[in-house]
Amino acid sequence: MRRVSEGPARSPDRVGPDGSPRGTRARGRRGDGVGRVLKPRFRFLSCGVLGALLALSPLSGAGAGAGAVERSVEPPPAARGFGPYGCAASQWPWSCLAACESDNDWATNTGNSYYGGLQFEQPTWEEHGGLAHAPRADLATRADQIAVAKEVLTTQGWQAWPQCSQKYQLGDRRIHIVKKGDTLASIAAKYKVKGGWQALYKANKDMIGPRPGTLNVGTWLVIPEGSGRALVRPVRRPSEPEASVGAVSESSLSGGELSGSALSGSVPTLLL
Repeated sequence: MRRVSEGPARSPDRVGPDGSPRGTRARGRRGDGVGRVLKPRFRFLSCGVLGALLALSPLSGAGAGAGAVERSVEPPPAARGFGPYGCAASQWPWSCLAACESDNDWATNTGNSYYGGLQFEQPTWEEHGGLAHAPRADLATRADQIAVAKEVLTTQGWQAWPQCSQKYQLGDRRIHIVKKGDTLASIAAKYKVKGGWQALYKANKDMIGPRPGTLNVGTWLVIPEGSGRALVRPVRRPSEPEASVGAVSESSLSGGELSGSALSGSVPTLLL
């Protein structure tokens, strides 16, 4: 076995300006400022100043809020009960869903009228803003397909991907992914949430935290059961008869309640 040379001994001139060897951490000595612990200084506020600060806190205008803050992560945080089943957390949720739908082939086009990693039908792609990215889903980037999928999620919920969402136990619920400028009040108004922003906050308190006036971009909010439909109209399958388009009643759009959880919502019928 060849012995690795340990190299020349450290010469006395390899020292730092404080006398310690280079590459080592200097120990604190009394009077040199290293290792000193500074005592915190406290300032006392008068009752008037403290009251003014409390009045300016987000809780005083919780419903209106100042708009969502840019603090987005990829993948977006998942609410309780969304936990990945047999899927790496770093891939959650879109790559997990794509692995089930298309073996994570984001450019797939097998000729079955479903395109891309998340298997969009062409009408669904078009009606949820897909043409702003590419003519078809398989021609768009992964990021663009996910952006359109988030729009589908707001109108159809996870049931847009019925088999794969069931595999990951995503449930029957619609989701709103917070965008810049969103507030609980504006989101509640968009979905006609019964009980207003307070009901929306109650259903998502674990995700939002104790300050309802502060939302982070990318937060996933569950739309409570009984809320109205989103503004984007549903998409029918090409094989369905024309008469079935207007046959969808408001009562048929209600989803089941997730047992043992406050995370429940209404979803339209399967349309993707």
